[in-house]
Order: sequence, then C-alpha cells, then structure tokens
Amino acid sequence: MACRHLQQRWGRQNQLLADLPLLPSLCIGLASYPEHAQTGQTLIQCANTALSKAKSLGRSQVCAYSSTISRQIQERIHLSGELGQAIDRQQFRLVVQPQVHCSRALVGAEILLRWTNSQGIPVAPSHFIPLAEQSGLILQLGSWVFQQTLQHLVRWRAAGLPVPRLALNVSPRELELPGRQYISSLMDGLMEHNLSPAQLELEITESALLQDPLACREHLRVLADQGFRITIDDFGTGYASLELLRDLPAHRLKIDRTFVRSLTASAGDRTIVQAAITLAQGLGMECIAEGVETEEQRQILENLGCNLYQGYLCGRPLELDAFETLLRDRLASPKSGDDTGRWQSQVSLQPNRQRNSTSVPSTFEQLELLRSAFDLADDYFMLLQVIQGDEDSITDFLILEANQSACATMQQEREAIVGKTLLTIFPQMEQNGLLEIHIDAASRSTPTFINDFVYKDDTLIQAHRCYDIQILPTRGFLVVSWRDVTDRLRAARTLANSAALYRLLTDNIVEVVMLLNQQEEVVWVSPSLEPMTGWREDQWKGKTFCELFVSAEGRPEPLQLDAWLTPHGPIHQGRLRLADPKGGWSWVDLSVRRLQEEGRRSGDSSAAPEGSPAALNLHEGYVITLQPVDQKVIEEQRLLQRANHDPLTGLDSRDAILSLLEQRLLDDKTLRAQPLALLFCDCDGFKDINDSYGHACGDVVLQSVARRIQQVIRHRDHAGRIGGDEFLVILDGIRALEHAIAVAEKLQVAISRPVPWGDHSITPSFSIGVALHGAGEDAALFLRRADRNMYAAKAGGRHRVVAL
Repeated sequence: MACRHLQQRWGRQNQLLADLPLLPSLCIGLASYPEHAQTGQTLIQCANTALSKAKSLGRSQVCAYSSTISRQIQERIHLSGELGQAIDRQQFRLVVQPQVHCSRALVGAEILLRWTNSQGIPVAPSHFIPLAEQSGLILQLGSWVFQQTLQHLVRWRAAGLPVPRLALNVSPRELELPGRQYISSLMDGLMEHNLSPAQLELEITESALLQDPLACREHLRVLADQGFRITIDDFGTGYASLELLRDLPAHRLKIDRTFVRSLTASAGDRTIVQAAITLAQGLGMECIAEGVETEEQRQILENLGCNLYQGYLCGRPLELDAFETLLRDRLASPKSGDDTGRWQSQVSLQPNRQRNSTSVPSTFEQLELLRSAFDLADDYFMLLQVIQGDEDSITDFLILEANQSACATMQQEREAIVGKTLLTIFPQMEQNGLLEIHIDAASRSTPTFINDFVYKDDTLIQAHRCYDIQILPTRGFLVVSWRDVTDRLRAARTLANSAALYRLLTDNIVEVVMLLNQQEEVVWVSPSLEPMTGWREDQWKGKTFCELFVSAEGRPEPLQLDAWLTPHGPIHQGRLRLADPKGGWSWVDLSVRRLQEEGRRSGDSSAAPEGSPAALNLHEGYVITLQPVDQKVIEEQRLLQRANHDPLTGLDSRDAILSLLEQRLLDDKTLRAQPLALLFCDCDGFKDINDSYGHACGDVVLQSVARRIQQVIRHRDHAGRIGGDEFLVILDGIRALEHAIAVAEKLQVAISRPVPWGDHSITPSFSIGVALHGAGEDAALFLRRADRNMYAAKAGGRHRVVAL
C-alpha cells in the first residue's frame, strides 16, 4: 500500500519542464526486515534485486523481493558462465530428428543442439539458447554447429549413404552481421568441403523475421539465390504480415507444435492449422508440421493437406551414430516395410526392441502394477495438479494420488488425502517456502531438487524430520517425491563431530620426531607421524630426506639435507614442503640437528626412544622435528593476496601495480627509454550503471572487465585496478607506439562487450589513454601522461583510444 501511495504521489507532481511534456515513471523494489534479510547491506541488495525485476516488467511497476527472483538471477548468471566455456569443454553435441513424407519416405532431418553441463545434467535448449542470443555466444555456437554438420555430411557422403537434406536453425544475430559475413561464412564452408547449398535447409523463426524485416528478407533472398532452401519455423507464434510472407523467398512453412498438440481437442487450433496449410499452398510453399506425436494427429494433418511431418511419431532426435545406422539400413533395404502395418513401424525410425513370448499386461494391469510398486516404496510419492486463480496465477495444487508411505507418515487414510489441496494437508508450506518452490517449478516447467530440507513440527509430522525432495513437472502436473534422510543427516552430524574432535586432538599432539642415519635415510619416526601428515610409519622407513622434502619456494626441487644444513651450522630451523601420500605437497616448519660423536654426552648411546630398535645409532645422523603449517601458509598467502590484489576484481591493487611500475623504472640506471607502455582505462558513465541497475550490477561489470583484460594481455604484462572504475595496464617489451595502440584497441573491443545482468545486457564503454615511456621519465610523470591522454579520449567523445 505504501508503495502504491508513493507512486500515486509521484504521478501527481507538477510537470518538470513547461515546454517539454516529460512524464517520469517510478519503479519500486521492495524488501522487508527481517523477512528478506537480517543486515542493512543485504536488505539493500534484496531491494535492488526486486527493483531490477520491476524494471524488467515495464514502467510504473512494483515488485517485492522473493527468493525465487534471486534464485532465477543466480541461475542465469551461473548458466551464462558455464555456457561461455561449454564449447572448449566439449559439452555440446548434435542430434538429428527425421522429417518424413506421408508416403513414409525419409525426406529430410533437422540438426539440433544438445548441452550436458559439467555436472552431467542436460540443459534444455529453451534455457541456454536465449542466453546465447543475449550474450552473442550464439554466433560461436552457430559456427560450431555448421562446421560439425559439414564434417558429418562429408563423411556420410564418402560412405555412399543416402543423406537427405539437413535443416539448420539460423539466429537473427547471424543475419545481423555486417557485410553479409554470415552468407560468406556459409559459402566458404561449403566450398572447403566441396558441398552444394542445395544439401542444406536454413530455418528462421517467424518472430525473428519481424526484428528487421527488410534486411532479413534481403539476406534470405541472397541465400535462396545461392541454392539454399529456406523454411519459416514456428509459424503461427509471431505476427508476420501477409505482405512479408508473400515477398519472402521461402520454400517451406513449418507449423508450430503448439497448434499440432491441440489438433484433436481444439477446433480453433484445427482452423489455424488449416489456414496455415492453405496459405502455404497458395504461396507455393511446402508445409511441414512439427511435434507430431500420435497417429491421430498425423491423420488429421494429412486430411487437411499437410504431407510432411516431424515429431516423436516419426522418430525422436537421434544421436549421430544412430542416424548413420538409419541411413545404412535404408541403403540396405530401401523398400522395406509392409503397407498393412502401423504407420510408425513402417517408417522404421524407432530402434528395434526384443520380443519374447511373455504376454504383455493390459494398460489397467500395468497401472495396478505401477501403483503396487509405488505403495511398496519407502519414499513418499504424490501426484499434484496445478490450481490456477485470477490471471492464470498458480495458487495451490490438488492432490491426485499419494502412495502408502506418504499416507502412513501423514497418519491419514488415502481417501482423506486424495482430492484435497496441498495447503489443506500441509498448511505450513506457505510459511516454510515449499509452496513457493512448487509454484516456481510448475511455472518454469523445471525439475527442482531440494536436499536436507528440515520440516519442523507439524500436526502431521510430529518430529523434526529431514527430507530430500524432488519436484518433476509434466504437462500441468507435478510428480513429487520425499525421501526421509533424517538418519543420514544425524549420521553426518555425528561424523562431523567425530572429525572435529579428531582435529582437536591432532592439532594439540606433539610434533613429529624422526631420526635419519648418515645416508639421510629415515630409521625411526614417532607415532604422531600418521595423524600429523597422513603417512604411515612403514611408508617412511628407508626413505631419504630428498625423497620427502623439497624447497619451499618455486618449483619443487629435491634437497640434500647436508647441503641445506651446512651454511647454518649443526642446527637449522626453516620451512620446506613435505610430500604427502596422495602425490601432493604440504608445508612444514622443521628443526634439524646434526648428531656428532664429539658432542655426544655420556649415556647418549643408551638413550634410544621407547620402542626403537636396539641397534639404533643415536650419535651419528640427524634428528628432525617437524610440524605441518598448511593453514598458517594459507593465511600468510591470503594476507599477501589481500595486500597486493584488488578484492573485487583480483587484479593488482593500486599500491601493488604502482610499486611495480616504479621498481621497473628504478632497476634501470641508464635513464634511457624503457620498452614499456601504459594503458590508462576509464569506464565511461559507470555511475549511470550503478544508478540504473545497482552496485551489485556495477561489481559484476568490473569483474567481467577484469577477466577480459587478463585474457587479452600477455603473461609478461600486468594489470591493476587503481580506482573505482579505472584500470592500469603495463605492457612490457613494447617499443613502438603503434604496437601499444593496437593492443589498446584490441583491449577496448574485449572489455566493451555486453555483460549479462539478469534479463538485461550491460554494454560498458571505455576511454583509454596510451603512453610510451620516454627517456629519463620517472613513474609519476609516465603515469600522468597516460592519465592526460585518457582525459583527452573522454573529451574527444568517449570510447576512444588516444595517444598524444
């Protein structure tokens, strides 16, 4: 109410300028304490996140923060980061979906892209393709798909296989490339592999045609003149005019699956499909329907005049090897199939299945067997149906089914649960966030997995229990399973407590003591060895000092004990790296003392440690005490990292990079010009980014810029953040100004690429001042010249590179 009141007050304010009808609007992001955050900084971040969501919805919007918004933004950022590395990690693959004529002949196939991320989880194209479009990665993906398709096409042709025409999807970003680069890349690739454009079909969506109709039509006309087949994809989902369709050089029109899916139930969709078929035929185009899954749908399409089909009825997307097998089968028996059989089996695109003499249960029997299996399961299963309120928003779920384990846990009969709403049975779901998670999963049709969810006291569940919950959406329903992992969690906590106690004991145990003979071989070690280092006593016996220890700095170089000890006398303390049983290294502080005959006190010969062999010689060799200091070294490195690096970007800090520059110039005493160049980079309008999208967005932009700088510069160069939005790059080995300018221009292109932020794309602009070191010039003067050139770049119109 307060937000709406504020908006109303804002709307009633006087006009800002009498001569200009400015009507500013107000978007509001709302977050409350303590519901959404417990600290002031976190509360501001939550409100800023909600504000970004409100702006994405349009003008004069109010949006309250929710974990769903934050989770969606985090998922998009994480997915964008993984997507940028997916090609290098070889996580993409191609699949092929057949296209079939009503005569059951294979007439074509569509090349589809699939992505399995680093966790081995398939990512739906509907999730990663829009991100690739926004970030520009779609250009790289499109090129990869094209090259992979050509390579397989050449291989199949060389094998003599009857390869049909292959369809590739075209992104509008590809058609927007200047100078017809996309068309040139297609022709160059085909010429390189000695292939004809007639072997490829290019599919562009109806909605993509509307972004720039004139330019798009011109590009498609050139492609058609070259011999490519053009298909309008997803027809019916956009708003293309009949005039545009009439003038497009298209050969085929593809009816979107949303209309095909409802053919058997919706007279309206059937009318739309009939109109699309008539339109295509009137314009001299072929018509193909995608998403054909049943024989009934295919029969209706054939009766309406559509004789080309793509969908699960004709064949699911096949792996490349499976598609090659299909082509070989067609080559071996091109006329196989019986016209009296089922339509799908005649196409022979589905894998053969072994049959046995056992009778197949009826559908009803199968359902009963499935119900029995679910009832015997220990996990709790429920089938839920979406309940929609006003404006089609999801408000609750209807329980359609629950297995015996779920009923037993809720201490109710199945009849008392089925038919009730979820909130009726589980009222606490509205407070503990589970209802919101269910709604989010159903809205986005995305499987959701929740681990170790603690369900607190409830009238149904009498004790605090912990569950792993899976929510699987499918066609307006949710299949929900709960697995009780309370015992697992308790065991994990017990194990964690035991591990903590073990660490407490090992942290306070005495140092490791070891004896070495004159050949620097281990002859005895104290029992504290294993808990302190992970080594067993028998693994160390007979090993030499140089097999166990290496230098603490630089590359792991083996050390001879006597050579390490000699410069310091018979006793030396220091830090080295110790080999661990897994092949790595850990840091240790150790004290070494050489045992000498003349320094041995009377009785030393019998002072062997308890349990040591009787023949152990304690007056010749070495005694070493050591203690692991991994954590101490990590803390020291962390402190050094904080002192020398910017905490936000990871680049050198201001003090570090300026000290580096000063030291580099002081090292040379000749006062001659050094082969150094400075690039002083400043973000144009960075304050506007912070004001428009929040400081969290600004931080992401700076972090992206820092990563791109590191990708552009060489290993010998250095980069640091010297101010809020200012970066300094030291180029080493540069003697010509034009070389420094070339690097600066390359850097400007890299750091000015769009940075994804939620549903937005932020395009930073940078002005760069370039300076080449002059004879006798100290660090301060050198830096001032680069700074002056940067301001000259800003004064000249921003987003420029200036080297005066």
